[in-house]
Amino acid sequence: MAFRRVFIAKGACFGGFQFLPLAILADVIDVETAETGTARAGAPVSAYRKSAR
Repeated sequence: MAFRRVFIAKGACFGGFQFLPLAILADVIDVETAETGTARAGAPVSAYRKSAR
């Protein structure tokens, strides 16, 4: 039973590592658009893609 709990927790953490950076990226784009008034989503997306390699 403990074995299953460990692997469920491990799977949840692994899923978070894959999902959260893209969610934070969307928030960064929304804040920048709200502050500057211009939609420049390409700069943060390209920086993320470059750093993910």
